[in-house]
Amino acid sequence: MQVETVPLDSLLLDPSNANTHPDFNLEVLKGSYAKFGQQKPLVVGENNVVIAGNGQLLAARALGWKTIAIVRSNLRGSDATAFGIADNKTAESSKWDYETLQELIEGLQGEGYEVESLGFADHELETILAAAWEPPTPSDDPDAQGIADEHNTGNAKPIAVTPAQRETIDRAIERVRLMNDDTTLTEGRCLELACADWLAGQ
Repeated sequence: MQVETVPLDSLLLDPSNANTHPDFNLEVLKGSYAKFGQQKPLVVGENNVVIAGNGQLLAARALGWKTIAIVRSNLRGSDATAFGIADNKTAESSKWDYETLQELIEGLQGEGYEVESLGFADHELETILAAAWEPPTPSDDPDAQGIADEHNTGNAKPIAVTPAQRETIDRAIERVRLMNDDTTLTEGRCLELACADWLAGQ
């Protein structure tokens, strides 16, 4: 795999890219590029079309960059399309360990680091840093599992849900992320939005 530096205007966005980049996401990408520079190359297919990294290309253009690093893929046709989808999906399917994340962010703050450059919205940072990471209270229901979302501040009591209820919650979270076109929404924020939508319909 060989990394090249090419003129920005020589690259083309993928016209069939299914992963869109709303304003918030683009601002996050621009902030990351402005703070850290480019740390990984774009993946480019035939005819200089970007297979993976369309959002990064948009951010670089918005910042006025003239050149960017790429690697050229030998994938063509359906393989290139499938890789572009898989690249986006694998990133979205990972999950945060919020307790560890809180410790890392607090450590960066202690060093005077600008944690706003991490890409989290203000309300997400407030939630992560305010959370009290304590184990949930055991349930009397042997089939239930205790969960406490990342919005638990220590004053709220954890609730117990059955595996079937947890599956319903996970589906609701995924639906909210899809409707808002924002895979960075935390589980707690998704549940807030889902509840707000339900209450508005009452």
